Amino acid sequence: MAIRRKAACAAATIIGTAALAVALAAPALATIIGMDFGTGTTALAAKEAATMQLHADFFGCGPVTVLRDNESGGIWHAEVEATCQGVTKEKLSFWSLSLIML
Repeated sequence: MAIRRKAACAAATIIGTAALAVALAAPALATIIGMDFGTGTTALAAKEAATMQLHADFFGCGPVTVLRDNESGGIWHAEVEATCQGVTKEKLSFWSLSLIML
């Protein structure tokens, strides 16, 4: 009988711990689509500049995709996007300043 009681206590502890872990689990992070632009002397340089800017403005980004690139007057322009987890404080500050100036 003592063995059954110990087994029941152990099972209750395991179940209680699992329930607590589920209750305390952080909610899933929201995702946003981050987009940025860059320029360079080649298409690759423009993509790299745009990617660097994307990572400066957003965090937790997945693979970067080139939406479009083109050349005008010897300068390449690229637009990239990625699924990210959020916006950096610097980008939020820039957006706030932009809204104030409107």
